[in-house]
Amino acid sequence: MAHAKVGVPRHMGSVSSRLDSTRGLALQVGGWQLFAHCSAGPRSVRTPAVVLVHGLEDSSDSMLGVARALAPDHRVYAVDLPGFGRSEGPQEGLDVPALADALAAWLDVMGLVDVTLVGSSTGCQVVARMAARHPARVARVILESPTLVPDARSGGRLLAAWLRNLPHAPLREARRALRILTANGPRRVWQSVRRVLADRIEDSLPRIAVPALVIHGALDAITPRRWAADVAQQLPAGRLHVVPGVAHGVSSLAPRACAAAVYRFVREAPQRHAA
Repeated sequence: MAHAKVGVPRHMGSVSSRLDSTRGLALQVGGWQLFAHCSAGPRSVRTPAVVLVHGLEDSSDSMLGVARALAPDHRVYAVDLPGFGRSEGPQEGLDVPALADALAAWLDVMGLVDVTLVGSSTGCQVVARMAARHPARVARVILESPTLVPDARSGGRLLAAWLRNLPHAPLREARRALRILTANGPRRVWQSVRRVLADRIEDSLPRIAVPALVIHGALDAITPRRWAADVAQQLPAGRLHVVPGVAHGVSSLAPRACAAAVYRFVREAPQRHAA
């Protein structure tokens, strides 16, 4: 089915003018204080609500470029999942289903319904679980650089894919990964990797009945094109959007391109369940 092209407002390209467009918010949810970057200023409840979910072992800071670009036209929230970024959480961490339930609890506390959930990288696994387990909360799903391709579900293969992706990503991404590893320690990072490897996103995809978009960076070696297309195919109302010249993690490497895809999809895709 053809979709009419939706234009993107010019102000979305002015990152410098968006630096004051978000504010921090901390709320008590299920015994933990969870932090989120939120769009600043008053918003009508009719303004589309977009919730951005970072990859595991990352934080909401990685989604700030997208959040700031979307903030003028959306109620936008980039949340730190329990145990990540500025959010509290159990020392032993949470698996993907528990993180999905925690995200649903945060939405309840915030009073958010009919949201567009946007996951990045391993955050897509949390978003997919959340949409499958708590469908009444979700109007749309966007999976950006979704993980993990089935034939890469081992620590060694995932590391090899990350190394293949590295030449296509800016040096700052390697430095950021090193900072995360140093801050969290190898043991905690490996615990998170094991939980991600154990989660099969394909078990959740067919249960997501709302309109869904898969965003794929054309140079992504961690989420290859064939897997991104397969993910879109497994979603009952899924489609694929390819961003040229970008590696894994479109939201952090090309935030304006990611925000533009989100902006268009929110306006093109109706708030309804797929037949």
